[in-house]
Amino acid sequence: MNNFNAAVLFLTSLSLALTPSAARADSTNLFPIADTGLLESIPTNNLGGAANIVAGKTPKGRARGLFRFDLTQLPPGATVISATFTIQVVLRHSLPAPASNFTLHRVLKDWGEGVGQGNVGQVAGAGESSWEQRSFPGSPWTPAGGGAGIDYVAAGSATQFIDDVGSYTFDSTSTLVADLQAWVNNPAANFGWMLITDSEDTDFTSRRFATREDPTTPPVLSIQYTAGSQPPPPTPPVIANLALVANQIRFSFNIESNRTYAVEFRPALDNSIWTSLTNIPAQPAAATISVTDTVSGTNRFYRVRTP
Repeated sequence: MNNFNAAVLFLTSLSLALTPSAARADSTNLFPIADTGLLESIPTNNLGGAANIVAGKTPKGRARGLFRFDLTQLPPGATVISATFTIQVVLRHSLPAPASNFTLHRVLKDWGEGVGQGNVGQVAGAGESSWEQRSFPGSPWTPAGGGAGIDYVAAGSATQFIDDVGSYTFDSTSTLVADLQAWVNNPAANFGWMLITDSEDTDFTSRRFATREDPTTPPVLSIQYTAGSQPPPPTPPVIANLALVANQIRFSFNIESNRTYAVEFRPALDNSIWTSLTNIPAQPAAATISVTDTVSGTNRFYRVRTP
């Protein structure tokens, strides 16, 4: 590992580290690349741009959530060991609101996130999802809202009991791991999960869940994985052009052709999980890549990883 202490250059509390490494046992946090909600009460509206969505049962109808993550950020050939999915309840009814189990179901067909905002979203446009449509206008759910065994797998991948406002984590299960491994092996089959309460016949089980548009508590998929060791690149990536402007840190590094790169960070050089900042797809020719990140904490360490 090459370590660059930015305290000398920028702040007494800001550090930067680079790790060009072969694939190995590791962990990462991923944020959704797409999420949205489906409302039976407003069946033609899309909520893909909303900071939170409803899932559960309201007095006006059922509501479900959709979440998809980019598994290509893991090294090629990675083997998923375990995974957890963490989501934040940001609102519940003030009336008696019975708690219930919520389950993640693997989705079998593609859907469009869309850009609808607000508590009830906006009328779905071309390619956007709603309670009626996976992708407006010609790809309906079967039936509306999604059909078990048709649009999503009837058996759940993971279940969590959800009650009051707060953070909830779906623990790792063999089925959850199998979902992720299938998506690593075949990214084209990755349509994410649908979040459904097990008590859709009970009013007020609905909760509002933060989405990826929430700036403070977006959903997080934490994955532990291993990958077969591969030889390091002949020329390891080297950080250059380090700069700190206001609260943004900028740097660049060299890449080789036909190699993928991942830039990750964590708040300390300890055993905490590395979180994905950006993913660089394989390029046809060698190049220099520039990265910018907004920092707010006292310490942040970075690494560049390539299989």
